[in-house]
Amino acid sequence: MEYPQIPTNENDRLAELNRYNILDTLPEQEYDDITNLASKVCGTPIALISFVDRDRQWFKSRVGLDETETPREISFCGHVVFDNEILNVPDATKDLRFADHPSVTESPNIRFYLGIPLKSPDNYTLGTLCVVDYQPRELTPEHISQLESLSRLVISQLELRRNEQTSRLLNSVVESSHDPIITKTLDGIVTSLNPAAVRVFGYSTDDIVGKSILLMIPPDRQEEETMIIARLRQGERIEHFETIRLCKDGSTRDVSLTISPLMDEKGKVIGISKILRDITEHKRWEEQKQRLTERLTLALESGAIGCWEWDISQNIIDCDDRMYEMYGISKETDSHQLFEILVNAIHHEDRSDTLTLLEQASLGLAEYDCEFRVIHPDRSIHFIKAYGKLVRDDQCNPKCMIGINFDISDRKEAEAKLSQLVTQKEALFFITQSILQVLDIPHILNITVNKIREILDLDRVAIYRFQPDWGGEFIVESVDDAWVKLIENGVHKTWDDTYLQETRGGRFRKHECMVVPDIYQADFSPCYLEILERMQVKAYMITPIFINETLWGLLGLYKNVQPYAWQSWQIELLEQTEKQVAIGIHQANLYEQVQSELAIRKQTEIQLLKVNDELLSATKLKDEFLANMSHELRTPLNSILGLSEGLHEQLLGTLNEKQLNAIGTVASSGEHLLSLINDILDLSKITSGMMKLDISPVSVKNLCNSSLAFIKQQAFNKRIQVSCNIPPHINKINVEERRMKQVLINLLTNAVKFTPNEGQIRLLVADGSGGTWQGEAIIPQRIRDINSPMIVFQVVDTGIGIAAKDLPRLFQPFVQVDSALNRQYEGTGLGLALVKQIVELHGGQIMAESEVGKGSRFTVALPYQRSESSAPESEPTVTTSPPLVVNPENAPLILLAEDNDVNIQTFTSYLTAINYRVIIAKNGEAAVSMAKANSADIILMDIQMPGMDGFEATKQIRLDPNLINTPIIAITALAMEGDRERCLAAGMNGYMSKPLKLKQLATQIDELLQIKP
Repeated sequence: MEYPQIPTNENDRLAELNRYNILDTLPEQEYDDITNLASKVCGTPIALISFVDRDRQWFKSRVGLDETETPREISFCGHVVFDNEILNVPDATKDLRFADHPSVTESPNIRFYLGIPLKSPDNYTLGTLCVVDYQPRELTPEHISQLESLSRLVISQLELRRNEQTSRLLNSVVESSHDPIITKTLDGIVTSLNPAAVRVFGYSTDDIVGKSILLMIPPDRQEEETMIIARLRQGERIEHFETIRLCKDGSTRDVSLTISPLMDEKGKVIGISKILRDITEHKRWEEQKQRLTERLTLALESGAIGCWEWDISQNIIDCDDRMYEMYGISKETDSHQLFEILVNAIHHEDRSDTLTLLEQASLGLAEYDCEFRVIHPDRSIHFIKAYGKLVRDDQCNPKCMIGINFDISDRKEAEAKLSQLVTQKEALFFITQSILQVLDIPHILNITVNKIREILDLDRVAIYRFQPDWGGEFIVESVDDAWVKLIENGVHKTWDDTYLQETRGGRFRKHECMVVPDIYQADFSPCYLEILERMQVKAYMITPIFINETLWGLLGLYKNVQPYAWQSWQIELLEQTEKQVAIGIHQANLYEQVQSELAIRKQTEIQLLKVNDELLSATKLKDEFLANMSHELRTPLNSILGLSEGLHEQLLGTLNEKQLNAIGTVASSGEHLLSLINDILDLSKITSGMMKLDISPVSVKNLCNSSLAFIKQQAFNKRIQVSCNIPPHINKINVEERRMKQVLINLLTNAVKFTPNEGQIRLLVADGSGGTWQGEAIIPQRIRDINSPMIVFQVVDTGIGIAAKDLPRLFQPFVQVDSALNRQYEGTGLGLALVKQIVELHGGQIMAESEVGKGSRFTVALPYQRSESSAPESEPTVTTSPPLVVNPENAPLILLAEDNDVNIQTFTSYLTAINYRVIIAKNGEAAVSMAKANSADIILMDIQMPGMDGFEATKQIRLDPNLINTPIIAITALAMEGDRERCLAAGMNGYMSKPLKLKQLATQIDELLQIKP
């Protein structure tokens, strides 16, 4: 038997067969009709439509045979497929190819076979239309021709079947497409649209089919249609054509068109198919992305932020314009050398650490967050803050780093100035305190020269004293042992220079400070240079000391090793020190003078008046200085108020009513002292322009009611009648609530203070402008003349009144109108001065009108825009709570980091009294180690501690994974603007400034412990 061979194009043939999807399908009448007809035409018992698969022949239709398929290797049809022509076997027993074929020698004992190839349009033989008989036979040419016709009919039926399947598939695709699909004629008449088109544009089939496509095209876009049709007539296909289409409701949609010509069988364009992708949201997103990009660019530019990206493997860095500016290099720099140039620009002292951190960050071992200095080509030094993030590739390998740089030179300069200022203030405070403690001139002078030399790291500090004849000598010095002494064993060395005596003090009589950074560059005479060389001086500063406008002496600062560029803050410290020395000397002289004059009774009263005046003047100078130092008082006040609070709450033991009243007096006095300190600081802050207002809408009614509540008890004690009138239409005003309450409380407190028993006080509110006002307040003419919308707060009393001559001095700081009143009415004279400053800071003004014996009227006028809101205003509520007491069986452990022993006692006494456990760390290093060793539940962190401060200690604690969620509260005397934000940025969870309320501290501790993970 000869097995059928495999054609050379077998794979392509099988692919063509599979494209018809005919194998293993159910019987179909069309094919069965063909086999029946073939059997009858040829008179054979068997007729088959056979398709030859890879390993089998499968019968789509069969007559006279039960099998549905047979192996290909024993098939007659396999030979037809290979030969690609008709196979005619009249008698299989006589054909050597089939004589021993099992179907010939055994059942069904085939003798006759005629197979017509079934050829696809691409000339692939898919199978056969064959007839089979059990008897040998010969068919006529006419029979064979008829079979060929039937074979073509089989192929036609296959093509028809496939086309129907394709058509159904295409219709399904169109109907299920998410994108609108519309077809139309070349004349623009819509012929169809799919459901997506109905959904997107709102037109139903009845609305648009058979009508012009121009219904969907805006008038300014209709010319596009002419261009599109012209291109399609050339057989061109148009893709991604963006335009606008109209919806049925009149809205528009941005669309991207894919337009294809529809052709007939002859290739003639007969219509147009359009796929419309709705890109409206994409367009909006693109526009939003563009706006965001522009905003980001603007933010980077306005924030002076430089951006960079470093390709780790290529060692190439890409920078924006700001980075080039930050490093002072040109954009024309070769990109392959840029990384090396940027590295070399880093200050040599910072380079190693910076590169080490960068290398660790590039390996994912550290966060790139550092500060370093860069040196510009002009040798100027700039401070840079750098952040960077590692980007990994798909295999999680380091790919690149992206980051940003800030120029923080201004901040560093500010920090340096702040440090210098702190040093300056500490020195002045020390010197001032020393002067206050001892009225002894030698002691004052020795303290001064030693402290100044220590702080400024000088080689010599000396004081020169003039004699009545303008001669003089060095009377005190502080000098390092390595240098020649100007005063040794009580002997004052004399020098040959007579300039000061001959000129009666020379240039110093004009209050000039002499600053010499290099004696050899100062154009001095040879004689004077010789004297300076004998003193071993290389650079010096000298300032005159004046007592009552009389040149008393000179204060000199000396550098002996090499020339020295004196800094402005050092010069300022020298001048301020001179003033304090002058005050101390003056006070000592006054003291000595008073002591000598006490022996002469007759002149005592006259001299005492003079001394008192001079002492008052000196005290005023001291008070102005101490105002700057007032924040130092917060630490002892913290202890005073804290212990008072603990005693008043009876946490440290039970007190009787008399003791509670005494503790209340202590607390009240402490609060009063704190109030005075804050007033001084506020006045100083406003005067220096440092106070910034936190403006927000504030209820006028609540503002007035809360201010009146403050004086309610005082007025009740004096049986003073208090009333308030606010027009109902007045709602809110844009002010800082705390400051405006400070204004009203001050005015109301003064009214109570200076109003006799059973008097009257009224708080009146009005608004308006020019001659039109609403409210009971009497508007001064000066306010009416402003002629712009204002709101007026007026405090009217029936008090003792103020003389007309005293009104101009009323708002001056530290002034009370009558010294006699000081004995009856307490006060510092700061209140009204502070009120005036706060009102003016709000853009307003304050006026006082008064008549002795009848009372006073204080008017505060502020700019005002009437609010349209009619929402009801809520009354402020005050809640009180008993002291918090912790369950001793499960008492949390508190780590207290504090270096002040008094504060330690205060906090510890209170916290242990409410059952907390407390451990103490007196510096930052101890706080870090104890936090790690003891697993404290919460940490109270002071900021200013010896060694490591609270900021650094917090950062170190947060590096420990076991302590990252431990609550930390800052308790500090730092109470200036920005201090709270610095504490929170360092990793702390809360912030309280000293002196603080211990109950509030306990409440915050409890709240943080409640939310601790």
